[in-house]
Amino acid sequence: MTNPSVTTRNELFLGLFTTALEGGIGYWSQALSYHWCNDGGTEDYEGFNALVVDTEEHECLSTRRDDAGVLHAYCHEEGCDGKDVGLLINRDVIAKGYRLATSPAWRNALAWSSDKPPLIITEDTDWDYDAGDADMIVQLGLFDKVVFG
Repeated sequence: MTNPSVTTRNELFLGLFTTALEGGIGYWSQALSYHWCNDGGTEDYEGFNALVVDTEEHECLSTRRDDAGVLHAYCHEEGCDGKDVGLLINRDVIAKGYRLATSPAWRNALAWSSDKPPLIITEDTDWDYDAGDADMIVQLGLFDKVVFG
């Protein structure tokens, strides 16, 4: 049942996030951490996040938490020299990706599974997206373009 205090935009963004993590981006990334719900099992519409790494680029990884408890992923392959290669996916990334996806430059240029993403989100919005659509939105949010797929 939908919580009436949750906006349609929040539901859409969390849905795109979980769809991407659970099926859309797995061919190019590995999730090291994944948070979508609160301790009580309710959806975390504002604080959802995941740390992923690009497995096309990085294979020899180690992880550790900093003093604030934030997880980081470090690459130890030649040329990476132990740099932090983790990619944080959160509400801001999904919002940016959605904003770019609905821009004239991308909305008509990408191969959406069915309908294009709606330009205006209202309580009646019911966009039938799939894992491929969620993948493109994550990539736009992270890289400003579609890099994989």
